[in-house]
Amino acid sequence: MEEKLLHGGDVASKLSQQEVRLRAAQQDALDRQQEKMRLARELAEKEDAALQLEEHFSSLQDEVDAKSRKLRKLLAKYQATVQEVKDLTHQFQVCVHLHIFCCCHVI
Repeated sequence: MEEKLLHGGDVASKLSQQEVRLRAAQQDALDRQQEKMRLARELAEKEDAALQLEEHFSSLQDEVDAKSRKLRKLLAKYQATVQEVKDLTHQFQVCVHLHIFCCCHVI
């Protein structure tokens, strides 16, 4: 009888140890699941950030393209204005020379 009680005590002890290991394994599984979920959230956040960066780049590229077109138009206007100033300067010089020539010969 004493042997059965001792044997029963061993069974209870083993059962208790198994319960402890089971709880530890369950906690490990829960911890791994939580870590997996955390990593999935981080990955999703990084993917969203990358997508926003791509969209921002696209919008910046569009802005660069529009400003480049405007700059080319303004450059053409500037070059036309510079040429007009040169033409007017030349005309003025011709008029001055003609006026001087006319004034000199009048005397």
